[in-house]
Amino acid sequence: MYVVSVQIGSPFTLQVGERAIETGIVKSPVDEILVNVEGIADDAVMNAKHHGGPDQAVYVYSFEDYQWWNEQLNRSLEPGAFGENLTVSGIPELVRVGDRLLVGGVLLETTAARIPCATFAARMGEHGWIRRFRDAGRPGFYCRVLEPGTIRAGTTVEWIPAPAENISMRELTDHAYSRDIPAADVRRALASPVSHRVRAQYQSRLP
Repeated sequence: MYVVSVQIGSPFTLQVGERAIETGIVKSPVDEILVNVEGIADDAVMNAKHHGGPDQAVYVYSFEDYQWWNEQLNRSLEPGAFGENLTVSGIPELVRVGDRLLVGGVLLETTAARIPCATFAARMGEHGWIRRFRDAGRPGFYCRVLEPGTIRAGTTVEWIPAPAENISMRELTDHAYSRDIPAADVRRALASPVSHRVRAQYQSRLP
């Protein structure tokens, strides 16, 4: 497992419906990124209510999932097209909250799945993108930073699995669109080290 590419974004004006918004979703490859607890140095986060912060400091996407999307969309997507900071090859098919990635000296812990939004859809320009991305079950994942440092393309990644009872990224995605979540799944999610945004959503489901 290794880092294929690292990306940061600059403020970019994107037309979302009838509004022009400033977003940091458009990211470009760089030689290295400086990762700290609050996020990545010089990476634009324009909507702090829904993005960024310690629990969503880094967004990671699978290189193999990019290859799958290239076939589905009949186009060539470059790393960073989904707004991720790290494009990684060799990520396991099943990712759980609490899985850890040791990337050189940087230690990351997974916290949440990517839930597609209108900005992402506008960035992609694909019909029905939100539903297509959701249904594909390839959301990528956000991480908190446990040990900061610098990450470069080509760096080897060591995968440290979370306990098997931890909630998975696919389950988080399914629950985000479900009116009824089994009580046992709510408890499992809250027992996992999910992001504070996701934790608040599950806590609202408690009786």
